[in-house]
Formats: sequence, structure tokens, C-alpha cells
Amino acid sequence: MLFYDNARSHVAQVVKAALQELEREVLQHPPYTPDLAPTDYHLLRSLSNHMRSVSFDREEGFKNLLNNIFDTRPDDFWQNGIEKLVERWEEVVNSNGECIIE
Repeated sequence: MLFYDNARSHVAQVVKAALQELEREVLQHPPYTPDLAPTDYHLLRSLSNHMRSVSFDREEGFKNLLNNIFDTRPDDFWQNGIEKLVERWEEVVNSNGECIIE
């Protein structure tokens, strides 16, 4: 199974032919939705929660905070975000592409 967005390079005939030759199932992607972008629903939500009510006087403080956040994520943080993608895709498809509010 393969999931990707509808970028021109992903739907080009050569890509479609290669996927067909590899006998890969391609999941349909609704028009852009942040519900299906792991950076939006997983990473950025995590950053937003962590940075709530934090302010910075200098760029260096911001960089240090980001480095700390990334360094302290559990080893499975990134994998969990990708694994949730199938569930998120099903939710979006079942809601006819409507935004999922959490």
C-alpha cells in the first residue's frame, strides 16, 4: 500500500506505471488537508503544546528550545506519527474530506 499526495510528480504517468508494475495499492488522497500531513497533525501539534506561553528574547533561545524538544522525543515518536496516518486517512475519507477537529 502506498499513500502520497496529489503532487504532479506523484501522479505522472511514469510513476503510475511503476506503481502498477510493482502491484502497489495506491490510496486516494483528498485535496490538501492538514489532517493527513504528519508534520501538521503530529509534529506541529506537539511543538505547539510544548511552546505554549513561551517567549524568546533572542533567536538562540528559540533554537535551543527546538533542539531540546527534538532531542527529548521518545524513539518511537516519529514512527507513531506515521503509523497514525492510516487511521487519519480513514477518518478523512469517511468524513468526505471534512476537517477533523480534536
